[in-house]
Amino acid sequence: MNKQSLFASPLRLVAIVIVAFTFLIAGNTSAQTYFGAGYATVEYGIPFKTDPDNGVAITIQHEIPFNTESRWSIVPTLNMAVCIDNEERTLEESSNGVSLSLSPVVAYNVINKSKFTLSPFAGPSFTYFNVLTTFNDEESIVYSVQDSDFRYGFEFGIMATYKITDNFHVRAVPFSGNGGNNRYSRMNFSLLFSL
Repeated sequence: MNKQSLFASPLRLVAIVIVAFTFLIAGNTSAQTYFGAGYATVEYGIPFKTDPDNGVAITIQHEIPFNTESRWSIVPTLNMAVCIDNEERTLEESSNGVSLSLSPVVAYNVINKSKFTLSPFAGPSFTYFNVLTTFNDEESIVYSVQDSDFRYGFEFGIMATYKITDNFHVRAVPFSGNGGNNRYSRMNFSLLFSL
């Protein structure tokens, strides 16, 4: 399997996500897992691609409190952005891309009520992406370029969690930003639900 075909299949992506989080979910009874989706804007930082892509963000978080009384927690986060940018404004340049980021961020509850928490978070981020960019004229495809690469950087944002019951929580992530080397960036907002 070559590097370019690693993320070609959505089933492979799902398998990678499941394997990566299996070891995080087991063993901590006070931990809570969240899953959801939202909107993402990604700039890959590759020379031939000048415009950012927009698409769907799929997010999994596994929040592990430092202890039962602490406002601090570690929140390993997987973000997958699936972008298909072929709107009319980009008829001469269209692209399909997938990026997968693992970010072991640290969060602090600045508001820590029994039903509601508000938590900024920050930490390192490691991203792999695969993007196919096609350049067209009005009648036909002229050529296409595929690029796969690894980026490292910093993830930061804020999340608000509301506990509807002890076993069911809703989490809004109104902003999550990722800045990486070689001008890579991703911004997304998501709505997550506890599992």
